[in-house]
Amino acid sequence: MSVDFSELADQVAHRVSGIDRLGVMVSGGSDSLALLHLLHDGAKRLGKPMLFAVTVDHGLREDAARECRKVMTMAASMGLAAEVLNVEPASLGGNLMAAARDARYQAVARWARTNNLDAVAVGHTRTDRAETFLMRLARGSGVDGLAGMSAEWKAEGMTWMRPLLDLSRETLRSYLRARDVQWIDDPTNDDDRFLRVQVRKISPVLSEIGLTENRLSEAAGHLARARNALDRVAMELAQRAAHATWLGTITIAHEEFFQAHEEFQLRLLAKSLQWVTGDRYRPRFSALTAALSDLKNGASVTLHGTLCVVRKTEIHVLREPNAVNAQNDDGIWDGRWLVDPGECYDSVGDQVSEFEPNWRSFGLPKEAWMSLPNVFQRGHLRSDGDHVTNYSQAYRLVRTPEDFGAVETPH
Repeated sequence: MSVDFSELADQVAHRVSGIDRLGVMVSGGSDSLALLHLLHDGAKRLGKPMLFAVTVDHGLREDAARECRKVMTMAASMGLAAEVLNVEPASLGGNLMAAARDARYQAVARWARTNNLDAVAVGHTRTDRAETFLMRLARGSGVDGLAGMSAEWKAEGMTWMRPLLDLSRETLRSYLRARDVQWIDDPTNDDDRFLRVQVRKISPVLSEIGLTENRLSEAAGHLARARNALDRVAMELAQRAAHATWLGTITIAHEEFFQAHEEFQLRLLAKSLQWVTGDRYRPRFSALTAALSDLKNGASVTLHGTLCVVRKTEIHVLREPNAVNAQNDDGIWDGRWLVDPGECYDSVGDQVSEFEPNWRSFGLPKEAWMSLPNVFQRGHLRSDGDHVTNYSQAYRLVRTPEDFGAVETPH
């Protein structure tokens, strides 16, 4: 079946038409190059969004710098601003692909915030969605893991979008061939050490018994709807039983929380942990269920970089003071607070009374104050009903209370 590529470009651009300034994360591969060209073609006719290209060199392959230069040249020929980010994964051991992905998302998010972008688009396709489904199935994932990729999510203080999620890789390559655009095949795509490569190689065999890319993607879509429905009920529970504060904590009412079905208790607890720390990943299911059991028995727990403190009628989910990473990562301290770039700050620690003599009047555990950056001056914080409001424009949370529940896994 022939494809009207002009119509396809307009469809892709329509999916991001609510965005004024859009970053596009581009490698030399076919998916992201097709994303850039489709958005550019569609945006020329629709008048928006304004596009900004970014490519990342992890320094892991000799050809990476050359490939980045090719992307830069291509973007420039399209009249687009483009930038290369040199990023080194935090760890070269263990899961190298995961470490590189995390470093890439963090760096691109910083670039997007610096350039006042509204969102960043990435080139994940229906093919990626099907492969991810099989990878998660092999790892024993539940509904959330099998649901896999979302069309839009929030992470690292940025909105991310997948405009190509219903398109196959082969469709995109046909589009590039029609435009005489050459892509680069990453040699790691043939490295059998990686599970995704193993899945990719057995996909033709699975297709013979009906487990086609379309069928797998549809299954992931069905599970995504189920996940969204479960999350909606969990967030309705959150509205009744919990609230986020401007000190970066979550307060959960005992009675309402423990009357809910355990599935929604686990979801609300996981969302609370993710909101407090900014972690894109949920704790392992076994650790989460063990923590919930302890909370039901009245015991406070540490988990996922948080401290869950049990009081008579409430559970307070806080940043664990001992887990604070007091680094200012280009204007984000401990992954939670927007601060002045380049400045060094410690956590409040044991100096809570000197920092805020009236901290008890806020009704939060002392540990909530211990994990704050010591950048505030008296008068910048005040209690406003059930919330603590920060009026400092220089220092504020990456995630606002309104974002509570919006953290999603980006892959």
